[in-house]
Amino acid sequence: MVNKYRYKIVFSYDGSLFFGYAKQINKRTIQGEIEKVLSTIFCSNITIYASGRTDKGVHAYAQVADFVLDKKIINIDKTLSSINKLLPGDIYVKELRKVIKSLKNEDETKVNKKEIEKLAHEKFGNL
Repeated sequence: MVNKYRYKIVFSYDGSLFFGYAKQINKRTIQGEIEKVLSTIFCSNITIYASGRTDKGVHAYAQVADFVLDKKIINIDKTLSSINKLLPGDIYVKELRKVIKSLKNEDETKVNKKEIEKLAHEKFGNL
């Protein structure tokens, strides 16, 4: 059995020149650029799972995603530096760290719409 290691990245980007976050055929996307760099560094096809997506032209300050590797990253700081050197200048990974739980698990990331409405009402009243 092969060990699996899960890593989280926190990244920012200027979305002006992207066709949104999600990977699309023959389009420049945030997910596509990050996966290309991670796949190059780890010599394996890497898929990232984000906490959310953005549309064409939208920017993000602290987007979160995770991915799985078959090998452990020995030097997190050096790997983070390598990722940022290979990424285009309009994407920057702020954090890379090992995690246990996946963002992909809907039970962990799903928020009930009624809960959001209740919190918004408590905070802002009737808008």
